[in-house]
Amino acid sequence: MRILKKAIFIVLSVVLMIILFSVLVFIFWPKIRLADRENSATLIFKTYGCDIEVALSVEDFQIIKEIFNGNRWYKTNSVPSCGHTKAVSILIGDEYFCPACDGCNTIYCYNQERYFSLYSEEVKKLHEIFAKYGGVFPCV
Repeated sequence: MRILKKAIFIVLSVVLMIILFSVLVFIFWPKIRLADRENSATLIFKTYGCDIEVALSVEDFQIIKEIFNGNRWYKTNSVPSCGHTKAVSILIGDEYFCPACDGCNTIYCYNQERYFSLYSEEVKKLHEIFAKYGGVFPCV
């Protein structure tokens, strides 16, 4: 009986530590925060014979900030097959945010070599902004 109580105590302690660790990782995992001092962005679409490099309107940049802010970064050892390139990107400050050219939901941050994912509604909004300036997806 005493061994059983000790085993239950150990199991519950391990489970509690795992839960605590998971919560801490979730809270402190880095999120995207586009600085408020950034007040402009450039949309780049140089593929399919297009040569578009244009400043986003204030309204469109605000939508981009709403879409990107709060997403969690991740780094992967394998490169997703979605096709990310600076030729199809949004330049904010000195960071290129490269949406997947095949239309999937990942964004690659060129300088930081990290990714983040968007929800399908956010991908649709992003593609609509590119379309407004002449960019189309998929663009592989």
